[in-house]
Amino acid sequence: MDADSERFAFGKNWHDYIAKHFSEERLEVSKRHLLDFLGVENLNGLSFVDVGSGSGLHSLAAFRAGARRIHSFDYDPVSVQTTRELWRMAGEPEHWTVSQGSVLDRAYLETLGQFDIVYSWGVLHHTGAMWEAVRNLAPLVGSPGRVYLALYATELHNDPSPAYWLDLKRRYNAAGWLMKRAMEADYVWRAICGRNVRCLLTLPREVRDYKRHRGMDLYTNVKDWLGGWPMEFAAVHEVVSTAYDSLGLETVNIKLGEANTEYLFVTRGDAGVFGQTVLCPEGRVSPLQTFQGQPLDDVGAGVWIYGTGSGGRNLLADLRRSGVRVAGFLDSFQNGSLMDVPIHRFGDFEPTAPRDGIILVASQLHSSDIIKELIRHGFTRIFDSTRHIMKLAATSGKAAA
Repeated sequence: MDADSERFAFGKNWHDYIAKHFSEERLEVSKRHLLDFLGVENLNGLSFVDVGSGSGLHSLAAFRAGARRIHSFDYDPVSVQTTRELWRMAGEPEHWTVSQGSVLDRAYLETLGQFDIVYSWGVLHHTGAMWEAVRNLAPLVGSPGRVYLALYATELHNDPSPAYWLDLKRRYNAAGWLMKRAMEADYVWRAICGRNVRCLLTLPREVRDYKRHRGMDLYTNVKDWLGGWPMEFAAVHEVVSTAYDSLGLETVNIKLGEANTEYLFVTRGDAGVFGQTVLCPEGRVSPLQTFQGQPLDDVGAGVWIYGTGSGGRNLLADLRRSGVRVAGFLDSFQNGSLMDVPIHRFGDFEPTAPRDGIILVASQLHSSDIIKELIRHGFTRIFDSTRHIMKLAATSGKAAA
């Protein structure tokens, strides 16, 4: 594949975002998101490299958070230009440098030195050589150091499949202006509104509120998602094991989102320095899978639903219609019974539970925290059922919890 011949104009999209949507409020949201995931109050005394700076917003957030040295670079010259505009807005600080460069250019990376925090959000999967890009981060990480990475997750793109999205991106980039607008509208209708006409009434509010998500803009992200090419997907277990084996990093935080999964890694053996707990000892995580299309026969230790809200209830009903027997519900706080199925408090269930049982996570609000907890306790067959529950709610006309 000749990535440059089909590459989406990422830089233009981010330049338009800054020109039309930049505000102090969005910057503050971006800074808070960065600090909260790192688990710190500020970046005082720390060095920070922004690998694929895009709009430059997150580099500026690191500057506002007190980083003592910042370097921002991007492959796209328009992104470099946009990042420099924010650098000038910040008063052209000497301790913040901006340049054009590629994470695939090892000679360039060797000129940068090492940093306390290596940050790359939603970038490496667009390089055309994602795993090479991930491995190339290693020389940038100081010791002790942290890597904050976000990559498109295989687990969250099963229905439609990754192959569907890759084909859609190719068609979007080949389309004319009018067809692009039609594809964007169709995506909003299908993926964001779930084909629910009531969404058309609430969509303007959602557009306004979307800036709470890392300070981003909904329409900018729709174009970035549809147009983002080249493109690859990464499974959680692949990212965690590659970071451990190739970069010498241990996982201390994972957050599954709508598209990207966020990871926080620390240099091996240094989790205690940062007051963090290693999630995956020895860097091994069983694949987090979605259960649609996967056989649920021969389940051995049984099928369990984690979550007793309406999502869990709808999921149970759907499984029963399919002839799948559910052994029980899991809940963070209570024991009891629901729809003639026992509820087990996870703290009571975990010590003696077989690790090869199938656990369908049905709590949409807390799925990331639940999945991390299951990983921590060594469960090996974890299925994120969030998207399936949303489809059930859309087809039934009921809102899932």
